[in-house]
Amino acid sequence: MKRSLHTRLFLLLLATALVPLIVVGVLMDNYLHDVHEDFGRQVTRDALQELTINLNAQAEELGSVGSQLARMEPVIASLNLLSRYQESTDPRPLIFTPEKKKLARHLQDVVQTTAVTTACIRQADGELVAVVFPEREGRGLRLAITRRVEGEQRVLTRQADGEWRLLPREQFPFAARPGSSRSMSLEPTYRIRREELVQSVRRPVELTMEGAESEQVGTLRLGVAMGDADIKRMAAAQDLDFALFAASGRLILGPSDAPDPLADGHEPPPLVGGEESETRMGKNYLVRSRSLVDEAGNPFHLSVLYSRGLFNQEIAAARWVVGGALFLALLLVLPASLGFFRGAFAGPLRQVMEGVSAFRRGEYDYRIPELDTHETDRLGQAMNQMAQEVSRREQALRETEERLAYLAHHDPLTDLPNRLQLQERLRKILRDEAGEQQMAAVLFLDLDRFKTINDSLGHPIGDELLQAVALRLQGALPEGATLARVGGDEFTVVLPEVADSQEAEGVARRLLARLSAGPFPVQGYDLGVDASIGISLYPDDGTDTATLVRNADSAMFQAKAAGPNQVRFYTRAFTEAVDHKRRLEMDLRQAVEQGQLYLVYQPQVHLESAEPAGMEALVRWQHPELGPISPGEFIPVAEETHLILQVGDWVLREACRSFEAMRRAGTSWGRLAVNISAIQVHHGDLIQRVRAALEESGLPPECLELEVTEAVFAGDGALQTFYGLRDLGVHLAVDDFGTGFSSLAYLKYLPVQRLKIDQSFVRDMLEDSADRAIVRSVVTLGQSLSLSVIAEGVETRELEVALREEGCREGQGFYYARPMPEAELGHWIAERRRPGRDEPADG
Repeated sequence: MKRSLHTRLFLLLLATALVPLIVVGVLMDNYLHDVHEDFGRQVTRDALQELTINLNAQAEELGSVGSQLARMEPVIASLNLLSRYQESTDPRPLIFTPEKKKLARHLQDVVQTTAVTTACIRQADGELVAVVFPEREGRGLRLAITRRVEGEQRVLTRQADGEWRLLPREQFPFAARPGSSRSMSLEPTYRIRREELVQSVRRPVELTMEGAESEQVGTLRLGVAMGDADIKRMAAAQDLDFALFAASGRLILGPSDAPDPLADGHEPPPLVGGEESETRMGKNYLVRSRSLVDEAGNPFHLSVLYSRGLFNQEIAAARWVVGGALFLALLLVLPASLGFFRGAFAGPLRQVMEGVSAFRRGEYDYRIPELDTHETDRLGQAMNQMAQEVSRREQALRETEERLAYLAHHDPLTDLPNRLQLQERLRKILRDEAGEQQMAAVLFLDLDRFKTINDSLGHPIGDELLQAVALRLQGALPEGATLARVGGDEFTVVLPEVADSQEAEGVARRLLARLSAGPFPVQGYDLGVDASIGISLYPDDGTDTATLVRNADSAMFQAKAAGPNQVRFYTRAFTEAVDHKRRLEMDLRQAVEQGQLYLVYQPQVHLESAEPAGMEALVRWQHPELGPISPGEFIPVAEETHLILQVGDWVLREACRSFEAMRRAGTSWGRLAVNISAIQVHHGDLIQRVRAALEESGLPPECLELEVTEAVFAGDGALQTFYGLRDLGVHLAVDDFGTGFSSLAYLKYLPVQRLKIDQSFVRDMLEDSADRAIVRSVVTLGQSLSLSVIAEGVETRELEVALREEGCREGQGFYYARPMPEAELGHWIAERRRPGRDEPADG
């Protein structure tokens, strides 16, 4: 769909406003992404720093509480009693049980009043004395002590009713067997218990006596168990996630999709006192990790996770803010841009387009007013100038079209209607008279020998003569008739209404009489003009324009053949003859290729001995639909259309081939005579074609005789062609001698060897003394010029005797044999050579 220029300019303006906003939006989006990623890195870094600070503070608090508890005299006294007097094989464990219960209550007070979640006391040898730890699922605290029964250590725990009962060993989460207390570190330690991170501190419990060194009587251990919520609270990052990983990379605590901190191959730095670690962007989290070490020295890792979902959520929120700002900017820019567009482009262009619309409606007097902008004003003035030029050209075009329309229907020389207007008027007449019993006539007039005037006096005189003829013819036309010039010297008259054929003939006679009324004075010449007129009648000779004109033209040719100043009506027989001739012409073009032509041979004999002297090759045509067609019918057509070149070349090659084959088989004799048309002689390549036929067939040149008529002698170049044929060794004969252009001078200089007396003289020589005298003269002429003479048309024995009496030595005719196919020649020769044969066999 096509868009207007207004729309295109507005879209361009809109794009000009939108593109910067889009670019700013993209840049802002990238900026927001970087800012929030930096924010995430800062958040994870701050969370680790805050967690480290709070863990250190918590460790200091645990250490302080532990130190206070370790300096309490009841605790020191009880541990001193247990460490000094209780032995592993002591059979009286109940003696020390009250002391252990007192220590357990001291631990309970600490857990209940401080942040401590677990606490335990061990003797100097490391054996567990008392422990306080939280119940499962946060249901309170559990106090437990250990004692030996029959050498086996048991665990007692206080129940809800205040009684102490044995606790199954699998339910006690602490090691009760003695542990080592040497090289005890006072630094906080960490361990993983279930899904919690436990921070612990140890403090020795020492007995100090005056004048003696301090003695360690036990060990105190306090711990804080921290779950995911506790870690988030200590890191002051409720939106972050935390994950704990074992040294093997196994996830202990945290989301299941948390990334392994060792995935990049780098060990995270220690949580406390380590260097700053890098933040990594994982698939689902922005990760910063630190390492911790448990009591056994095994490392594990703590990761701070900044969720990508949270990251994307914050970016999306920022995008909405930035997008809203950009949209607000667009709302502010668009009205101003639209106002500028309307003032600078839309208004002037609208005025220009109004002018264009007026010009399209043909209102070329409309003028586009002066416009505000320089460019649109120049465009408007250019459109005004274009409108003026278009108006001028349209006027010239209309005049030219009118002139061309007139010339298209009129002859420029005589100003008469031309062929096109004649056809239009005739079609109109035929439409008007359709279904009515009204006769119309078409007269086709052709000037006789007008070409001679043009060629001898020149075309300017011929043109002036045609103009004078047109004026004279117009003066002889009846009212309502149309005279048109349809060709060089051809005129056509249409009579829309005639009573009968006599009226049409009367008009034609008046036209001829008007032309013959006197000479035409043209540039000092008095020129006489004759004409021939052909007439076709509607509806007898045709019911359409083309047929009537064509039939009148055919009738004109009949009139011209009858002589000057003749009038002829169209006859169907003449058209049928023309159509038949046209069909022969079309079919003859295919006859050679399709093998419809064939040769027959007529023997030539010695009149004295009746022995064969040679044969003449004659062409025949077997039409697939019309049957045998006489040479007298198709040979003139072939010569008129120059198809004789193809037909004659085929006859020459085929005759030479067949005669050489018969000669080698012993069924031929003498020479082969082949007729050559004057068109073949004057075409220029007869010598090459004869040479090619001889070379292809292998026939010796002296065995070939070419027969030509006397008409050949009138053309230029024939003498040179005949000498060239003689140089080949080919014999030449003059066919139909005496019927055409005969000249003793030609016989003197032409290289011919034989004269052939036409059968029109031979056929009647017994009854017509003139024909016999002509035969006698030809024979005498040939003998005087040393030329052999052969008579054609010998049909009776009396003619043979008469020819011998006149000195003719060779003859050819039905008396000896009719033309026959090659296959019958052998039989004819055998018949002629049969012993006792006196008379020729009439074929």
